[in-house]
Amino acid sequence: MFYRSLKQTFGRGKLRSTSPDHAVSEPSWSLVALAGVKLLAVETLRDARRYRQRSSMAQALREVRRTFWPDRDAGAISPLRERLLAAVHDTYHRRRKKRRRYPQKKRGERTGIAEITPGTRDQQLAATPYLASILA
Repeated sequence: MFYRSLKQTFGRGKLRSTSPDHAVSEPSWSLVALAGVKLLAVETLRDARRYRQRSSMAQALREVRRTFWPDRDAGAISPLRERLLAAVHDTYHRRRKKRRRYPQKKRGERTGIAEITPGTRDQQLAATPYLASILA
């Protein structure tokens, strides 16, 4: 999960440095920064005695970024500690995606070639009024 957070949530799937020296140190410093944000979020929850809640890496990163680069239109923002206490996973239980039933696969047998048979005398007599109304 930490590797996924580094590549997707933190946006480090590709190196951004242009020199070889920086390319060596960039992943290390990215890991240090990500671990620092995670530690800050977990320690904040622990200090507030919220042991059962799991901190959300994406929400914690968002709140730390808002601290350093606040939105101009957002107005006054609450302290980082309060926002990190709210940066937790929800309690919604997600199900496995393998169990989804859509799109439904057609698994029935094929019907085959249709057989056209002439109608019985009773069927022909019953169809005569409909045929007369169509042809009229």
